[in-house]
Amino acid sequence: MNKLVAEEQSELVIKFHNLSFSEKKNYLQFIYEIGRNGLMSLFKFPGEKFSLWWFSLLAEKSPLKSDSYERLISELLHPKNEPSTSKRALLKETPLFHFLNGLYAIYRFILKVIYAKTIIKDFKGRHKKLVNSDYTVVSYFPLMNKEKAENGIFENKYIAPFHRLLEEKHQGKYVHLCLSVDIDGLGFKDSVKLVNKFSKNQTLFLLEEFIKIRHIFLVHFYYVYFSLLFIFNINRIKKNILYEYEGKNYNVWHILKNDFYISFCGHNLASSLWYILAFKEVTAGLKKNSKVVCICEMQGWEKAFYIFAKKNDLITIGYQHTIVPELILNYFNHPEEIGKGHDRYIEKCPMPDYLATVGNISAELFKKYGWPDERVFVWGSQRFESFKEPNKLIVPWQDKENYFVCAFSISASDSKRILLLLERAFKEAAVNYKIYLKSHPSLNIPKLVEQLGCYCD
Repeated sequence: MNKLVAEEQSELVIKFHNLSFSEKKNYLQFIYEIGRNGLMSLFKFPGEKFSLWWFSLLAEKSPLKSDSYERLISELLHPKNEPSTSKRALLKETPLFHFLNGLYAIYRFILKVIYAKTIIKDFKGRHKKLVNSDYTVVSYFPLMNKEKAENGIFENKYIAPFHRLLEEKHQGKYVHLCLSVDIDGLGFKDSVKLVNKFSKNQTLFLLEEFIKIRHIFLVHFYYVYFSLLFIFNINRIKKNILYEYEGKNYNVWHILKNDFYISFCGHNLASSLWYILAFKEVTAGLKKNSKVVCICEMQGWEKAFYIFAKKNDLITIGYQHTIVPELILNYFNHPEEIGKGHDRYIEKCPMPDYLATVGNISAELFKKYGWPDERVFVWGSQRFESFKEPNKLIVPWQDKENYFVCAFSISASDSKRILLLLERAFKEAAVNYKIYLKSHPSLNIPKLVEQLGCYCD
């Protein structure tokens, strides 16, 4: 009986896997059609030539932020009515709940702005260097070489070789624009302290430093404006969320509605507005034709940067810092979104002028999905420079031991599944194997182990 159940589960997994890949292009077109059929125009940003549509979870399609594609594939395999939910769950699936959650996000960001502008010193002095810089590096912070950090030097470990080249060839003519994230056990207050520390030798900024009093009023205005615009159009929108599969149309509003709420009257709307106002301020002060090197994951904050960088005649280079699985959908667009077939700027996904990839495989993958050949080039695996001397990694056979190393992605749900799989696979062989868990910097593996009740030394 157990063998029969295992075979059925295995068959289901294979079907899910195959359908996930075969439906990818259809899903990209489906998302494109949703935007093109009115929503790009509806959410046009007042006074600008871009749409807030591009900042939505729907347009981003990141499987790390939304499980919509996974749920869609599951329902295509096993069609069912919208599942019943508890009253508490229903409350969390209302525009009002998300609107209040977005307001909370706005006020948390204001507190960060006040703290950063109060503690970080000499903004004006650093800003003089910013306006004369030849290169601006935009990335998460504090992803750093900890040994150099002890000596007051910031080196971004995602692009360490390029970072050292800047220090050697363009010292005093490049700046770092830092997006604070909770990483390696360091939070926002740590980032603020580190900016002060590193600024004695280099020029660093936190994005929050560029927010001004007028931006606080503007973000409230735009937040209410777009929320009301969405709420007044919900009934029209949800009637048109139709997915075609095997010749039939399925209304999948129930799958996408939370993404809509979060994007157009929730915390994603709030963060998008902050990025738009902050990057508009940043790019206005950069020297024309200077180069901006920006970590590229095609997230909302990047799109804000690309929009205003283009408006201010800056040259943008997005660096793709790791491998790109086919189902990391935020990296992929329908070809029409990249710019072919139309001239209306509002319908083009904001993108970097050039895309620097880790290798030929990634470069060819992006070209396959519509990126122009002349805009994609191989930059190399900057993040993994330590692997360039493979001889150092070779261990003689007689010295090898039974070590198993498992590296985790940023996804908590995927990591839980992997942990359970490891426990099943190695439970009986625990005496003979030592398992090392390599956490993503933004993931708390010990906490996940505790939640699952797994055994771990």
